[in-house]
Amino acid sequence: MTSNSEQSDFPIQRQLSHLTDQIGRLTEGLTELRFLMQEQTENARQQTQSIREINEGFKQSREEMKEGFREMREEFKNSREEMREIREEFRDIKGEFREIKETTKQQAAVAQQQAESITQLIALYGQNRQAAQ
Repeated sequence: MTSNSEQSDFPIQRQLSHLTDQIGRLTEGLTELRFLMQEQTENARQQTQSIREINEGFKQSREEMKEGFREMREEFKNSREEMREIREEFRDIKGEFREIKETTKQQAAVAQQQAESITQLIALYGQNRQAAQ
């Protein structure tokens, strides 16, 4: 048989063994938790880097769009200026056509008067010739 001290040591030994087992599992759990935390930290770093890269891409796209809009506004402004110049040139050409039209009318009137004068001169010449015969 076993002595009382051996019997009393046996439950303590079981408790110590059980406690050692629990400490081992706790240590494994903490180690696994530490690895998971490291993995989560690395994932967070990678996500942060990805977000920074995406954000930088957005900034670059925004700047490119701003520049594109600036260029479009400038082109629109230039187009408006060109249209204004074309309208002015058109007005000038229209004015010149009016002057040409008026000059043509005046020249036609002068030509008509000259034709009438020539007709009268021919008639007078014919009369003078008949009178001279």
